[in-house]
Amino acid sequence: MQSHASQSNGSGEARLESGLLIDLHATACRAAAKAGALVATRFGGSLQVSSKVDEVGKSLVTDVDRESQRLITEIVAERFPDHMVLGEEDAHENEPAAREFVWAVDPIDGTTNFINGLPIHAISVAALHRGRPVAGAVWAPWPRVGGYTMFHGYLSGGAWRDKQRLTIKTPDNDGEPTAGRLSGLSLGLPFTYRVGQPFRRRHGEPRSCGSATLEVCMVAAGIMEFSVTGPAQIWDFAAATLLVSEAGGVTLAPDERGAWAPFTGWGASYAFDQETSRRMRSWRKQLICASPKTAAFIAANLKPRRRGLMHRITRKLRSAMQGKVR
Repeated sequence: MQSHASQSNGSGEARLESGLLIDLHATACRAAAKAGALVATRFGGSLQVSSKVDEVGKSLVTDVDRESQRLITEIVAERFPDHMVLGEEDAHENEPAAREFVWAVDPIDGTTNFINGLPIHAISVAALHRGRPVAGAVWAPWPRVGGYTMFHGYLSGGAWRDKQRLTIKTPDNDGEPTAGRLSGLSLGLPFTYRVGQPFRRRHGEPRSCGSATLEVCMVAAGIMEFSVTGPAQIWDFAAATLLVSEAGGVTLAPDERGAWAPFTGWGASYAFDQETSRRMRSWRKQLICASPKTAAFIAANLKPRRRGLMHRITRKLRSAMQGKVR
């Protein structure tokens, strides 16, 4: 689909035709909805559960994860046969070379919740252009007519929950989290960051959902005021961070020095080669998602601890307590 990308708009980024963005968005929504219908029929039923070893250790996977990813891949390939799908359940050997368009797919984010009968999980489908998310959809079970909700959007097209347009909710103060508002906080946060006293005093009502994708979508929807979640991978964050941006929020990630910096995707040093594919698959970071003022407040009060012994202890503790939250 390279013919749909125009020349640089002066900022070094190629623009995409609005018709293509709408088409990518529609395909993401259709794929997420179809996979969601499949996953819903298997929830609470008999599952084939196994374990796998990947970049972050050992984690659980079910036959439904694989069926969901296969269905999403087929829908994307039917509409965009020259695009690449980067799915969580793909074999890692012989990684294909990255293409201009890559789809980051998480067939079930929150597999452990799903296996245990907890209806807090999500399906994430995102289209990336040269590493930058440009369209995405996230299906999640929800207690409403139809039994689900869909978070979706595309670049410059806004973020939506079903038919409702989303806008990040900003606190009335200088970005300090609001008492009584839900917030997403990683369980291992104190082990990897020094938490400043202002954030210790004002951190809302913390929750840990077990699905990074859904947690970030709830920030875009205003259900949560902010989220500090992860470390997680490209398929967990690609669609959800796009929605946060389109809703007026920001995403921050640690840079090479560990300092918080604006995050817009995986476009740095992007090339059409295997190394780019491997880099995207192995990427794993913690993110702050919030309104601009709240993100700045949190970043100022989260300083990385020195790596070394504490880093090793943290990894062992996470492995023992959680395995992998997906």
